[in-house]
Amino acid sequence: MRRFALWLTATCSVLYAMGSVVTAEMKVPPKPENGGYVRDETSTLTTDQVQKLNEKIQGYRERTSVQLAVLMVPTITDDYLENFSLNVARTWGVGEAGKNNGALLLIAKDDRKLRIEVGTGLEGDLTDVRASRIIRDRITPQFKKGDFYKGIVDGLDGMSLAIGGAPDALLQNDSPSSGFWGNIEDIVTGIFFVGFFGITWLGAILGRSERWWPGGIIGGVAGSGAGYLLAQGSVMAAVITGGVLAAIGLAFDFLVSKNFRSAVKSGTTPSWWAGGTTIGPGSSGGSSGFGGFGGGGGFSGGGSSGSW
Repeated sequence: MRRFALWLTATCSVLYAMGSVVTAEMKVPPKPENGGYVRDETSTLTTDQVQKLNEKIQGYRERTSVQLAVLMVPTITDDYLENFSLNVARTWGVGEAGKNNGALLLIAKDDRKLRIEVGTGLEGDLTDVRASRIIRDRITPQFKKGDFYKGIVDGLDGMSLAIGGAPDALLQNDSPSSGFWGNIEDIVTGIFFVGFFGITWLGAILGRSERWWPGGIIGGVAGSGAGYLLAQGSVMAAVITGGVLAAIGLAFDFLVSKNFRSAVKSGTTPSWWAGGTTIGPGSSGGSSGFGGFGGGGGFSGGGSSGSW
């Protein structure tokens, strides 16, 4: 079981990295109008509902300084949910500068998918596990009924409770996972954690390098070590896996370096997998009296996704 878990983790991490590199990116919608926090591109929410959500978020911000945001889109095209959500949160600058205390609730209505994207300053309170339970127990039951407004309100309330360190009576008590499926769940969680944080970190280093061969060295060393361990000391396995990951490392280094140089030349921000971080400050005001976003945007992939 241990060898299988190691093999699964290594294989999925490689495939995830390859998929991240070749995936296109969907254009990020403009920030909510008039310094608000909610944007609905599906015409699902009424004007009054959007106003109430803005007032709710504004009141919570005034009490805690935490900034929450909501985006509803019909569907996600030429991208995948996690990358699009990350780009929206960073581009909008959700959270305060220096604190990165923001969180985004993204809903792709026609895809029946959603995600809670958590800023780095809130990851200790609004953990991935807690975000997943909020989606499962608070939001999706309402979405299944077609009551999107209630689902969003319940989701924001659950996020607020988690950030404040308070218990949530609406969340079901889960029994501890055990056995094979419990191990698989831990492995998958680790894969995505390493995927988002590891790829971003590695891309930031390789993208700033003037050469693209270091990626091959890193991939070769990592692959050789993984192959040696998985095959219980087989030199042949170490050579094969080392060669494969060396080739992948060279390709990854070449792409992130190219992306980084192109972004610097054009004055834009590199893609997240190439070491891109915060994309400029957010709006600080608006005619409606809402505060708008405070220029945080410090997001590194923490949060959880779900469907209904």
